Amino acid sequence: MKKFMAISLVLMMLLAPTAYAGITTNTRTVASALAVGSGATVYSSVMAVQDLTGHLGILLVSTAGSITVTQQCSVDGATFYDPVDTDAAALGAVIATLTVTAGTYVIPKPVLAPFIRYKIVEGGVAPSAVTIKVISQRS
Repeated sequence: MKKFMAISLVLMMLLAPTAYAGITTNTRTVASALAVGSGATVYSSVMAVQDLTGHLGILLVSTAGSITVTQQCSVDGATFYDPVDTDAAALGAVIATLTVTAGTYVIPKPVLAPFIRYKIVEGGVAPSAVTIKVISQRS
């Protein structure tokens, strides 16, 4: 039994690198040092959800202030809505009260729609420059 387990472990170690060889990452910058005034609301660029596959993460950078980021949804890429569930509870939260950071990696609970964008609200603390990168698997 010990011999079988040792052989299995060696085989797993040899095969593991090839198991992930076909996965590549797609990084899309939807906001690049986007200026957000104190107490202001701005929006990222629009992204088609069909571009997202596999894993999903969001890298956020903020130079000052207190930033809240939420996802908005659209069926046509022009008119956007703050998503809610059947009880009218807000959905699409990415992060609340993000302060100065060189990079915070967030695993969001995405709300699927044909198009999305991110709503960035500064909480009245200080102007900021915000960068948002959406990282997903590319098939």
